Amino acid sequence: SPPPTSPLPVLIHVHGGGWARGGKSTWAHGAPSICNSLCSRGLLTISVGYRLGEYPNFVDDAAKAVGWVQDNVAKLGGDVNNVFLSGHSAGAHIVSLMMVRFSRFLSPNNVRPAFIKGLIMISGVYNLFAPLSKALLDVKNKGFVLLYVYPTFGTDRGVRRTASPLILLDPSTDTSLAGSLSMSAGAAGWSVPSLQSWSSSPPSIEKEKGLNAHAVSTCDVNFDLPPCQVFNCQFDVGLQSDGQKMTEALKKYTEVEYVYVGGADHGSICRNKTTHDKMCDFIKSKQII
Repeated sequence: SPPPTSPLPVLIHVHGGGWARGGKSTWAHGAPSICNSLCSRGLLTISVGYRLGEYPNFVDDAAKAVGWVQDNVAKLGGDVNNVFLSGHSAGAHIVSLMMVRFSRFLSPNNVRPAFIKGLIMISGVYNLFAPLSKALLDVKNKGFVLLYVYPTFGTDRGVRRTASPLILLDPSTDTSLAGSLSMSAGAAGWSVPSLQSWSSSPPSIEKEKGLNAHAVSTCDVNFDLPPCQVFNCQFDVGLQSDGQKMTEALKKYTEVEYVYVGGADHGSICRNKTTHDKMCDFIKSKQII
């Protein structure tokens, strides 16, 4: 269809799926619902795909997409001065990491520092060590790391620190768990996680904080962030804690709105009218007129 007579505000959305599943057109991973709903409300929406399964490929791909939007969105009827960036679950990790490590991911694609006018993070993962609410023995976080983080980011704790936007913004984040873990060789040469690989000696919390600070010193961390909106929902698989910590870390550097969506779960939050309403309100409030 021909471009609109007046440029439209733009939303770039990055889907979730545990970094290894999903797609920009997969209903279960939320992008179609968010993009279609916000498009019907007067935004130009762009859903981003990326290579699955290996860091940093998916962040590099999403960053390239942002660069492409900067160069081409005006031809599509979008307002290059009003571009917003959102992501759900793993996608929220991707968009927050590319903004916090702007010089690593976005600068190589010639993205201007002030190009993104607002950042929206929906039920995201921001700490690759312990993003879920902690409990006795912390089995949930151990399982999450073994099943999702190790296969995607590997076992190097330094890499995981520099890929954790919450740690980069707040090195005092607790990255200690009750033990360390390793991968054991499985059938056909695959690496298979084992919960029995956990030892009983927790790493020193103070030592961990020192290692976090060192990771920050090795990165060119971007603290000049746009206004942010952070979402969690009632049944968010324990990610509410990570979202609240990310909100507090962001408050040191920019304005942040925290939104809690009652009655929704980790997937249905993307199909929830409250989510769409709040996203639209945030974008309208941050638009440059």
